[in-house]
Parts: sequence; C-alpha cells; structure tokens
Amino acid sequence: MGFIIFLIIVVVIIIVVKSSNNTSNNNSEQRTLNYSVTDDSPYVPQPKPEVIYDKTALRCEKGQGLIGYYGLEDWFNKTFSEEETSYIKEKLAKTMMNPDQLNKGTFSETNQPAYKFLSSIAYNFKTKVDLSYAIKFLKKSDELADLSEMTATDIHYFCMDRIEIYYKDRDNPDSLDKTIYWCKKMIEVAPQAYKEIREEEKNMYTAEDRRTLPKELLNATATAKHKGFEQLAVIEFKRGNYEEVIRVCELAKKSKFGGDWDNKIEQAKKKLEDKK
Repeated sequence: MGFIIFLIIVVVIIIVVKSSNNTSNNNSEQRTLNYSVTDDSPYVPQPKPEVIYDKTALRCEKGQGLIGYYGLEDWFNKTFSEEETSYIKEKLAKTMMNPDQLNKGTFSETNQPAYKFLSSIAYNFKTKVDLSYAIKFLKKSDELADLSEMTATDIHYFCMDRIEIYYKDRDNPDSLDKTIYWCKKMIEVAPQAYKEIREEEKNMYTAEDRRTLPKELLNATATAKHKGFEQLAVIEFKRGNYEEVIRVCELAKKSKFGGDWDNKIEQAKKKLEDKK
C-alpha cells in the first residue's frame, strides 16, 4: 500500500513539473513574439545637413583660404569668374568641405602639396557637365607637380586620376593628347610601381592573414587592372592602330598587372587579318 501511495506521488510530481515546463516555454515563446517586430518599411536615407557658407565671397584676396595659402590667388581670380566661383563653392558644399576654406580665412599649415590640393578639387567636377572646371584645376596641378620627387606608386595614382578625367573630355584634341601622355607616363613606371605596391600589400597583412585569407584578397591591389595600359589600348584600337594595341598588351602582360590582355591581342590580330 505504501508503495502505491509513493508511486502516485511520483506521478503527480512528474505531471506538475511537465506542466510547469510547458508554461515556461509558452511564456518564453510569448516573450519572443512580443519583442520580435519586423519593420518592412523601405530605407530612407537621411538628408545631409546644409553647409552654411559665405555666398558673397567670390574672389580670393591675398593669403585668404587654401587658394591664398598656396599663393594661387592671381591664377584663381583670372581663371574663374565670380559666377563660376559661386558654382564651385556650391558644388563643394555638396561634396567635400566647407567652401569658405577655398577662399576665406587663413591657414598656417596643411599636409598636402599644392598639386594634390588642386587634384582633389578637380575630382569633385569629373562629371560630363562639370568637366571644364575639372580640366582647369587639373592643368594647374600638372604645372605644379614634379614627378621626379614622387615614388613610382605616387606617379601610378597621379596618372590614374588624370587619365580618368582627361579621357572624359576626349572630344577635345588637347585632352585626348593629355590622356595618351599620362597613359605613357603611368606605363613607364609600371614595373617599379608593381614592386612597390606588392611590398606595401605584403606589409598590410600578418603571417596569420597570409595563411588564412584568400589569395585573391592578398593580391588584390597589384593584380588590379592598370589604367594606363587599358586606356591606351582602347584609344589605339579605336584609331585602328592594331599593331600598337598588340605591343601595349604584350607589355602589359609582362608588367604582371591584371587585365584581359590575351583577348585584346586576339581582337587586334583579327582586325589586322580583316584588313588584308
């Protein structure tokens, strides 16, 4: 009899425990449901705050702003009308900096040489509609730059920016000539630039990174397409200079930079065959 009573007590305890667990699980699920809210509304980017600047400051006085800091006041005032300066400042307000830094206030030092400063301004006007502004800033930058003081890597990226902007203005013969010029300058330093970039790339990663990361990532910079070879091959192909296309692509293959050089060579050879 005592054993039967004991057995009944055990069964009751088991039933109570199961009931308690089910209640706890239900409450947990309920809590999860209560807090698991999905917002399906579309993402709406927040507008950038408006940059407040002096819209009446349309000339550059001696020593004022970054233009004055670099001693470019006369060039700037002769190159851009007040209407153009107004547009430049309006554009800069949307893209990079407080436009008053351009031609207001004084600066004691900066970490950029003048040619880099002008290049950075030019890059904000690289769309088709703004190319005339980009070209003016870029031409002045070209005058001030001294390639002999740059590393091969510096020249590599310096040329890349110019090729991109000048080629967009290729309908202008002068800009097309400058595109070709900077392509060739970039190609001249390609072997040394490759070595420098590869060395920098190796220093970016630890020994553990090199053991675990994909080779494509570890070699991404040096195996990227070379703008100088690429653009010059395109220009010469459009001109019908297929022998030159082949020469440029063969040179590109030796440089180790990435690119679909074999395909371009085959296309050029086919064109040569078609001409016979």
